[in-house]
Amino acid sequence: MRFMVDLYLVKQYGRSVHNVFEVERDPMVRRAHRITYKHFIVGLPYYDVGNFAERRTLIPRTHAVLLTRNLYSTLASAYCHVRYRSHEFEGTPSEFLRDPRRGALKIIAFYNLWLSLRDECRSTTVVSYERLKADTRGTLLGILEAFGITPVDGGLLTSTVQESTLEQMKAL
Repeated sequence: MRFMVDLYLVKQYGRSVHNVFEVERDPMVRRAHRITYKHFIVGLPYYDVGNFAERRTLIPRTHAVLLTRNLYSTLASAYCHVRYRSHEFEGTPSEFLRDPRRGALKIIAFYNLWLSLRDECRSTTVVSYERLKADTRGTLLGILEAFGITPVDGGLLTSTVQESTLEQMKAL
Protein backbone atom coordinates (compact mmCIF):
# COMPACT_ATOMS: atom_id res chain seq x y z
CA MET A 1 0.00 0.00 0.00
CA ARG A 2 2.73 2.45 0.99
CA PHE A 3 4.70 1.79 -2.17
CA MET A 4 1.63 2.34 -4.35
CA VAL A 5 0.60 5.60 -2.67
CA ASP A 6 4.15 6.94 -2.81
CA LEU A 7 4.60 5.83 -6.43
CA TYR A 8 1.37 7.60 -7.36
CA LEU A 9 2.61 10.81 -5.67
CA VAL A 10 6.00 10.51 -7.41
CA LYS A 11 4.22 10.32 -10.74
CA GLN A 12 1.71 13.06 -9.92
CA TYR A 13 4.46 15.51 -8.90
CA GLY A 14 6.94 14.45 -11.59
CA ARG A 15 9.59 13.29 -9.13
CA SER A 16 12.31 10.69 -9.69
CA VAL A 17 11.22 7.08 -9.29
CA HIS A 18 14.75 6.06 -8.21
CA ASN A 19 13.74 5.94 -4.54
CA VAL A 20 9.96 6.08 -4.31
CA PHE A 21 9.95 6.55 -0.53
CA GLU A 22 11.93 9.81 -0.83
CA VAL A 23 8.67 11.48 -1.90
CA GLU A 24 7.60 11.35 1.76
CA ARG A 25 10.30 13.93 2.55
CA ASP A 26 9.67 16.12 -0.49
CA PRO A 27 8.66 19.59 0.85
CA MET A 28 6.08 20.26 -1.88
CA VAL A 29 4.43 16.87 -1.46
CA ARG A 30 4.47 17.12 2.35
CA ARG A 31 2.73 20.51 2.23
CA ALA A 32 -0.01 19.09 0.03
CA HIS A 33 -0.34 15.67 1.66
CA ARG A 34 0.69 14.96 5.23
CA ILE A 35 0.86 11.18 5.19
CA THR A 36 2.61 9.24 7.93
CA TYR A 37 2.99 5.49 8.03
CA LYS A 38 2.97 3.48 11.25
CA HIS A 39 3.75 -0.21 11.35
CA PHE A 40 2.78 -3.07 13.57
CA ILE A 41 6.08 -3.74 15.37
CA VAL A 42 6.60 -7.45 15.91
CA GLY A 43 9.03 -7.24 18.85
CA LEU A 44 6.95 -5.20 21.29
CA PRO A 45 4.81 -7.00 23.88
CA TYR A 46 1.08 -7.29 23.18
CA TYR A 47 0.22 -4.63 25.75
CA ASP A 48 2.59 -2.11 24.13
CA VAL A 49 1.48 -2.07 20.50
CA GLY A 50 2.79 1.37 19.73
CA ASN A 51 2.70 4.87 21.07
CA PHE A 52 -0.03 6.32 18.86
CA ALA A 53 -2.57 5.87 21.66
CA GLU A 54 -0.47 8.30 23.69
CA ARG A 55 -0.71 10.87 20.91
CA ARG A 56 -4.45 11.35 21.24
CA THR A 57 -4.18 15.07 20.39
CA LEU A 58 -3.26 14.15 16.80
CA ILE A 59 -6.04 11.61 16.32
CA PRO A 60 -9.01 13.99 15.75
CA ARG A 61 -7.21 15.50 12.73
CA THR A 62 -6.24 12.12 11.29
CA HIS A 63 -7.58 10.42 8.19
CA ALA A 64 -6.57 6.88 9.11
CA VAL A 65 -6.17 3.94 6.74
CA LEU A 66 -5.66 0.56 8.38
CA LEU A 67 -4.35 -2.26 6.21
CA THR A 68 -5.48 -5.58 7.65
CA ARG A 69 -4.63 -9.12 6.71
CA ASN A 70 -5.99 -12.57 7.46
CA LEU A 71 -4.88 -13.39 11.02
CA TYR A 72 -3.33 -16.72 10.02
CA SER A 73 -1.36 -15.11 7.19
CA THR A 74 -0.20 -12.32 9.50
CA LEU A 75 1.04 -14.81 12.08
CA ALA A 76 2.76 -16.98 9.47
CA SER A 77 4.45 -13.97 7.88
CA ALA A 78 5.54 -12.54 11.25
CA TYR A 79 6.92 -15.92 12.32
CA CYS A 80 8.92 -16.34 9.12
CA HIS A 81 10.25 -12.81 9.45
CA VAL A 82 11.54 -13.15 13.03
CA ARG A 83 12.67 -16.75 12.61
CA TYR A 84 14.39 -16.69 9.21
CA ARG A 85 15.05 -13.06 8.24
CA SER A 86 15.84 -11.11 11.42
CA HIS A 87 16.73 -14.22 13.46
CA GLU A 88 15.12 -12.67 16.57
CA PHE A 89 13.20 -15.82 17.52
CA GLU A 90 14.37 -19.42 17.77
CA GLY A 91 11.15 -21.16 18.91
CA THR A 92 8.54 -23.25 17.15
CA PRO A 93 5.47 -21.80 15.43
CA SER A 94 3.39 -22.88 18.44
CA GLU A 95 5.71 -21.02 20.83
CA PHE A 96 5.61 -17.97 18.57
CA LEU A 97 1.81 -18.00 18.54
CA ARG A 98 1.77 -17.85 22.36
CA ASP A 99 4.64 -15.36 22.71
CA PRO A 100 3.22 -12.10 24.18
CA ARG A 101 5.83 -10.02 22.34
CA ARG A 102 5.07 -11.43 18.91
CA GLY A 103 2.10 -13.77 18.74
CA ALA A 104 -1.68 -13.75 18.54
CA LEU A 105 -2.26 -11.63 21.67
CA LYS A 106 -0.09 -8.89 20.18
CA ILE A 107 -2.07 -8.79 16.95
CA ILE A 108 -5.41 -8.90 18.75
CA ALA A 109 -4.31 -6.04 21.05
CA PHE A 110 -3.26 -4.02 18.01
CA TYR A 111 -6.65 -4.42 16.33
CA ASN A 112 -8.46 -3.70 19.60
CA LEU A 113 -6.48 -0.49 19.98
CA TRP A 114 -7.46 0.57 16.47
CA LEU A 115 -11.07 -0.29 17.21
CA SER A 116 -11.00 1.88 20.34
CA LEU A 117 -9.53 4.85 18.43
CA ARG A 118 -11.57 4.49 15.24
CA ASP A 119 -14.34 6.90 16.23
CA GLU A 120 -11.86 9.55 17.37
CA CYS A 121 -10.26 9.92 13.93
CA ARG A 122 -11.60 12.37 11.37
CA SER A 123 -12.15 9.37 9.11
CA THR A 124 -11.16 5.74 9.14
CA THR A 125 -10.81 3.45 6.15
CA VAL A 126 -10.11 -0.25 6.68
CA VAL A 127 -8.55 -2.07 3.75
CA SER A 128 -7.84 -5.77 3.72
CA TYR A 129 -4.74 -7.13 2.03
CA GLU A 130 -7.00 -9.64 0.30
CA ARG A 131 -9.20 -6.85 -1.13
CA LEU A 132 -6.11 -4.96 -2.23
CA LYS A 133 -4.94 -8.01 -4.17
CA ALA A 134 -8.38 -8.75 -5.66
CA ASP A 135 -9.13 -5.17 -6.79
CA THR A 136 -5.86 -3.29 -6.69
CA ARG A 137 -6.92 -0.32 -8.80
CA GLY A 138 -10.25 0.25 -7.02
CA THR A 139 -8.70 -0.20 -3.59
CA LEU A 140 -5.83 2.17 -4.38
CA LEU A 141 -8.36 4.74 -5.56
CA GLY A 142 -10.21 4.40 -2.23
CA ILE A 143 -6.96 4.75 -0.26
CA LEU A 144 -5.95 7.88 -2.17
CA GLU A 145 -9.38 9.39 -1.61
CA ALA A 146 -9.18 8.53 2.10
CA PHE A 147 -5.93 10.53 2.24
CA GLY A 148 -7.63 13.44 0.48
CA ILE A 149 -5.89 12.82 -2.85
CA THR A 150 -8.28 13.05 -5.79
CA PRO A 151 -6.78 11.29 -8.81
CA VAL A 152 -7.24 13.46 -11.88
CA ASP A 153 -5.66 11.08 -14.37
CA GLY A 154 -6.96 7.52 -14.69
CA GLY A 155 -3.91 6.56 -16.74
CA LEU A 156 -1.65 7.59 -13.89
CA LEU A 157 -3.61 5.39 -11.52
CA THR A 158 -3.45 2.45 -13.95
CA SER A 159 0.30 2.80 -14.53
CA THR A 160 0.88 3.02 -10.77
CA VAL A 161 -0.93 -0.29 -10.26
CA GLN A 162 0.99 -1.92 -13.13
CA GLU A 163 4.31 -0.75 -11.69
CA SER A 164 3.52 -1.83 -8.14
CA THR A 165 4.30 -5.50 -8.51
CA LEU A 166 6.77 -7.16 -6.18
CA GLU A 167 9.20 -7.51 -9.10
CA GLN A 168 8.99 -3.76 -9.82
CA MET A 169 9.56 -2.89 -6.16
CA LYS A 170 12.62 -5.16 -6.02
CA ALA A 171 13.99 -3.54 -9.18
CA LEU A 172 14.02 -0.13 -7.51
